[in-house]
Amino acid sequence: MAFIGADLIPAVDTLWKVDSTTFTGTPTSLPDSISGAVHFQGTVILTKPFKVNGAAFLDGSSIFTAGGHPFLVTGPLSTNGGRLVMTNASDSVDVGGAYTVNSVSGVGDLTNGKLVLHGNFTQVANSSNDFAGTLLHQTIFAGSSLQTVTFANPAIANSRFQDLVIDNPAGVNFATAAVAAGNVTVLQGSVTAAGHGIIIGTNLSDASNVSWRPDTTTFNGAATLLPDSIQSVTHFVGSITLAKALNTAMSDAMRADSSVLVFGEDVGMLGGVFRITDGLMAEFGEQRCFDTPLAESGIVGMAVGMAIN
Repeated sequence: MAFIGADLIPAVDTLWKVDSTTFTGTPTSLPDSISGAVHFQGTVILTKPFKVNGAAFLDGSSIFTAGGHPFLVTGPLSTNGGRLVMTNASDSVDVGGAYTVNSVSGVGDLTNGKLVLHGNFTQVANSSNDFAGTLLHQTIFAGSSLQTVTFANPAIANSRFQDLVIDNPAGVNFATAAVAAGNVTVLQGSVTAAGHGIIIGTNLSDASNVSWRPDTTTFNGAATLLPDSIQSVTHFVGSITLAKALNTAMSDAMRADSSVLVFGEDVGMLGGVFRITDGLMAEFGEQRCFDTPLAESGIVGMAVGMAIN
C-alpha cells in the first residue's frame, strides 16, 4: 500500500508494482497506466489517456475530471463520496467491472461524453441526484453477460440517464424504475424491468421492435421516433405528431443508406402538403429528394424499376 501526495512519474509504467495506490492530493502527472487498486482523494484533471488495471475509487470529496481524454478501468469503479466529471465531447470513461455511484450531488457533472459500462450499474442514495446525466451525456451498456441496473432515487429531477444505449447481446435488466431524460437506443439485446417502469424523455429506437420489454414505458416529452411496436404498457405524457414521426423516419433512413430516395408529387421543394418531407431536399439534395409529374403510374413504375436495378 502506498500514499502519494502529488505526482507519480515512473520511467516505465510496469516499474510501479504496488497492490494499492492512494493519491491524497492533486496530481498533475500520472503514468499511462497503473496496476492494482487506485484511490483518488483529491482533484484530478486528466491531461492524457489513463488506464487502471484493476479497481478505481473516487473517495471522500475527490473530483475526477476526464478532461477530454479516455479513462479506462478494467475492474470496478466506485464513487465513494467523490465525483466523476464528464463535460467534454471527447470524454470517454470505460468501466470493465461494476460501476457504483455513492456520492454527493452530481448536478452539472455529466453533460457530455460517453460512459461505457461492461458490468452492473448501481446508484446508492448518498445524494438523490448523485448520477444526473444531462444535455449530451451518453451511457452505453456494452457487456457480454446480463447487466443489471439499480437506482435508489430514479426521477427526472433526481438520478437519471440522459441518452441511453443498449449494446449487449445478453441484455440489460432494470431491477428498479429508471429514467432516461433523452433518447434510448436498443442496438442489441433485450431490455427487461419486471414490475418496474422506465421513463423516456424523447425517442425510443428499437429496430427489432421486440427487444424493449419493461413492464411500463412512459414518454414524457415530444417523441419524434418510435419503434413499430412496444412490448409493454405505454403511457404518453408528452406529444408527437404523425407528420413529424414520418419525417423523422424518412430522414433516418436516408442518413443510414445513401441509396434511399424520396420522390413524388410536391415532396421536394414544398416538403409536401402536410410537410411530411419538409427539409429533406435541403439536407440530401435534389438528386435524392425531388418532385415528379402528376402521374401516379409513372411514379410507381420508376420506383419499381429502380428497386430491381
